[in-house]
Amino acid sequence: MKTWRLNDEVSLRTGLGVRYVGSTISTGVAGTLKTPSYTLADALVAVDWNAWSLSVNATNLFDKTYYSPCRAFGDCFTGNGRNVIATLGYRF
Repeated sequence: MKTWRLNDEVSLRTGLGVRYVGSTISTGVAGTLKTPSYTLADALVAVDWNAWSLSVNATNLFDKTYYSPCRAFGDCFTGNGRNVIATLGYRF
């Protein structure tokens, strides 16, 4: 994360993260299933102004389709798509 002090009252924070998950092998009633590896990017931008803060967080920034490890009965599900959350806060 990087923080820039724009003036005495305002600062800007940015961050970027990369998550790599290797391939997984699930063994169960359905046999052996291999889930491929994947890489996801996450990002943050936030502004702090006196007691106020506004931040925007994004996970799976590029909306990559990937599969989480499969279950014993062969149930395989896609992982979460892009998720963007904005938060407004005030410090008392």
